[in-house]
Amino acid sequence: MKKVEEIIDEALLARMLRQARERSAGGVEEILSKARARAGLTPAEAARLLFVEDEEGLERMFEAAGEVKREIYGERLVLFAPLYVSNFCVND
Repeated sequence: MKKVEEIIDEALLARMLRQARERSAGGVEEILSKARARAGLTPAEAARLLFVEDEEGLERMFEAAGEVKREIYGERLVLFAPLYVSNFCVND
């Protein structure tokens, strides 16, 4: 079994988050357009959305998320739960 360190490149994630934080508000509309088209977002694009702080930008992001959610799931509530496929538990 691979260790978490072998699966997740922490340095890459830290660099991606730092770059996303340093960028200006530019690019957010392009990312939201891509999301609305359900074209999938790269990890760097998703990281960029984490740092949207202005009220107008947040509202546009929530609207885009709502549109995508309604298109995929309709007007129903969808919940996800973890599926355990083993009786081995690492939690105490």
